[in-house]
Order: sequence, then C-alpha cells, then structure tokens
Amino acid sequence: MKLSIVDSLEHAPGKTSAETIQDCLALARHAEAVGVHRYWVVEHHNVAFEACPSPEIMVAVLAGATSRMRIGTGGILLNNYSPYKVAEQARTLAALYPGRIDIGFGRSISGVGPDLALKRDREAVRGDDQATLVEELVGWLSGAPHEDGPFTGMAIMPDMPGGPEPWNLAGSATSGALTGRLGLSLACSGFHRPELVPEVCAAYREALATAHPGRSPQIMLALKGAVAETREEAERLFLPLRLVNAGRRTGGIFPPFLPTVEEALAQCGGSVPPVDALSTRFTTMSVEELRAHMKSMMAENGVTELLFRLGLADPVAKRKMVSLLVEAVADL
Repeated sequence: MKLSIVDSLEHAPGKTSAETIQDCLALARHAEAVGVHRYWVVEHHNVAFEACPSPEIMVAVLAGATSRMRIGTGGILLNNYSPYKVAEQARTLAALYPGRIDIGFGRSISGVGPDLALKRDREAVRGDDQATLVEELVGWLSGAPHEDGPFTGMAIMPDMPGGPEPWNLAGSATSGALTGRLGLSLACSGFHRPELVPEVCAAYREALATAHPGRSPQIMLALKGAVAETREEAERLFLPLRLVNAGRRTGGIFPPFLPTVEEALAQCGGSVPPVDALSTRFTTMSVEELRAHMKSMMAENGVTELLFRLGLADPVAKRKMVSLLVEAVADL
C-alpha cells in the first residue's frame, strides 16, 4: 500500500515560522528517501501554531526540494476561491513539475474572521455551491477550451495535457457520490466523522461504477494522529495536539506553538488522560495496530492508499514516525 503524508507545519516551542518551514523541507526530503509516495500540505487560516498560510507556494518549494515524490495540497478550500484561479495555479505547478503535482480540494469553515477576510465580496451571502465549484475546477484542469457559456473559447495552458491529478476530499456520502460521478480520486476523511467512512466509500464506488464503468476506484483514507512502537507511546506523542485541539474547541484558545510532550504531561498530572469523545476521531496506534486497521479498510471499504496527517511538532519525532508509517503499510 502506498503511504502519503500531510504536514500541518505545527510550531515546536521556540521555533519561528521560517524555521518550521525549513523543518518541513527537511522532513519532505526524509520522506522521499524512505519511500513516501505523496507529501501534501494543508490549507489552514488564522492558526497561530501552524506555519503554512499559503499551501500553493509550499507545494512549489517542496517540489523543488525533492526529485521523485508527488507533492500536493490537502487541500485547497474551494469554497473560498474562484475555480479558475485555483486551476491557473495548479496548472502552472504541473508545468513546472510534470507528473509530480496533485491538487486535493474540499471545503471547510476557518472561522468567522478568516472566512470574512478571504472573501472578495464581503456582503454576498452564498448558498452551498460546492458541487458546481468542483465541476468547474475539473473543467479548467482539463486544459480543453470551453465550448459554450460565458467562458467559450477560454482554456488554461491548452498546449499541455490535462492535470494535475485531482483528489476530492470528502467526509459525507454526498461528496463521495460527487467524486465518483466526476471520475475523480477520493480522499476520504477518517478523522472528522470516522463512522461515516464506509458510507462515503460505498457512495463513491457506486457512483464511479455507474458513471465511469471499468474505471478502478482510487480511495485514499486520511487519518490524523500518531503511530509508535506501542499504543501508549503514540498516545503520549499525540497528547500536545490533543490538548491544543481541546482548548480550541472549548475556549477558542490558539497558542503560538504546540507544547512539548513533557509540558503536556505536566498539564495532565503526569499521565495521559483516558480517551474522550473528541480524541476518538484521531488515530493513536502501534505499528501493528495500524497495519491491522489498514488491512480491514482495504478489505471492507476498498481503500488503496493511506494519507496520514502527523499530529506532532518535534522534527526528530516526525522523521521517526514517517519511517514507522512506511514500515506499517509497505507490504500490504
């Protein structure tokens, strides 16, 4: 099974944004060396402990810092943007690094302030038009000129083949079905509502078989958390981000960096607290437990790839975890 990584570029204590970006480049080089298939970066806004407000720029830099690994976004929040502009950026990246660029896209709410700041027209109220945005983006990515409508004759780099490879990030059956109907690859969220994974994958496979008979499903399961030699160690490593996530949800607290494991343990009286309802969304497993989980996901839901979002900030720990993840799924 292919392993891919999503990096949120969390700050370790005392690290500046510039230093965290350099750590990301070093981690990407390590990931390529140990056999990671894709390296994606997130799009988040107004998150003080992360250093990646512009994933498109990071994709260009990461692709230049590596030589074989696929690089992409995980993913562009299409609800905020013009599909035309997103496609222009994506096709430019594909021209610079042929055959190595992915574009993962989805939708999310970043918060009242960031969502307002991202809007060009701050008075407009829009309904749910995500399906229309996705369809338009896919059309622009093809490079083919529009044949009718307001964009008749328009195309983006029509002298190039279509691309880059589009992945729709889905967490509902509706999004899964849209992904299949359009013949796209599916990145299924396993950490927003994990219980919906079977439903999302089934809707995708059914729609793909109906609209594109004979096309093989491509399902990447996105997990977030930590993996270690033992579950106890994984839970310990993930504790800093677990505490920060809890603070964000309950009090809107955005610290400037993730605490160290030792600082997080001190906040909890020296031991990792029992798993609560929120933390069940995240994956804290041993290598063997993750391996068994992915075997089950392959057999029951047709998953073909693992996309793991690293839930820690320490650069040394992240490199070790990437190597363990490769080991966990290499021969599945």
